[in-house]
Amino acid sequence: RAIQEKTVRAIGDTKEVPVDIRILSATHKDLNQLVQGGMFRQDLYYRINVIELKLPTLNARRDDIPVLAEHFLAMIAEEWQLESQPLLTAEAHLRLQQHDFAGNVRELRNVLERAVTLAETSTIDISHLGLSDFDVNQKTDKHQKINENRISDSIEKTDKNDEKPSSIKNDTTQQVTANLHPYRTMTHHYAAVKRPSISGVISDSTLSEIDQRSAVSTAYGIESTDEVTDKHQSETVIKNDNEHNQFAITTASNTVSAQLPAQGLEHYLQEQEKKLIITALKQTGWNKTQAAELLGTTFRSLRYRMTKLDIAEDQSE
Repeated sequence: RAIQEKTVRAIGDTKEVPVDIRILSATHKDLNQLVQGGMFRQDLYYRINVIELKLPTLNARRDDIPVLAEHFLAMIAEEWQLESQPLLTAEAHLRLQQHDFAGNVRELRNVLERAVTLAETSTIDISHLGLSDFDVNQKTDKHQKINENRISDSIEKTDKNDEKPSSIKNDTTQQVTANLHPYRTMTHHYAAVKRPSISGVISDSTLSEIDQRSAVSTAYGIESTDEVTDKHQSETVIKNDNEHNQFAITTASNTVSAQLPAQGLEHYLQEQEKKLIITALKQTGWNKTQAAELLGTTFRSLRYRMTKLDIAEDQSE
């Protein structure tokens, strides 16, 4: 209520008091991701997220370290009521810019407060900062490793680029060797398919004789005896197939017409249902409750169906 409506109400009071407030909140976590994960209230996030400013870490803006250091030293001198403001040497400035500030500006202020406490004069040197040389050595090692990794990656890329043209060249050479004639199609030769006859499998010599005989008969316009026989057999087979298909169609149509109910599907289903109900009643001695259980229905549904199908309740046939 205070954020959205800008009014507050004391405990036990009925009046709302207007307030004029501005809320500045800071965090090092990703609130949007926390909202999606259910770790932060969505309504509160959208109430306070009006203007968002992303401030980079102190390690990402090392050029600001000398300016911030002078600002904090001035604040310390005013709070501690020092006669003169402490000053950093050039070596101390350089050492602060090389340090890895995991705690950002809070860590910088703590380092400066410690240095002012340890320094006997108003001049602050590297020894007063209390920073170990491990950070500098670690940073140097990181840069060396990064440079070594970059050099190794570039060497590997160069080797791969040198290997690729050779492989492409070998593939091209193989293709040229396989196809010396670019305008000649690469045909595949398959085994000859043997033509079956009525009596069985015909040998290649028989096929050649048949081909020669058919060629001679074709040239002179004479039909051979085998051709006449084959043609007669094919006509007989086609005729028999047509007669068989016509007979099958006629038989199927007669069967379908014989199976269809004369008075329609609805009447046929009602007759079948009536027969089933009467059978169940006869098996249970015309006990409707047992018949309903036997048919898998309810007693009320069975009585409705008996009334609909004109089945007498006292029928004993």
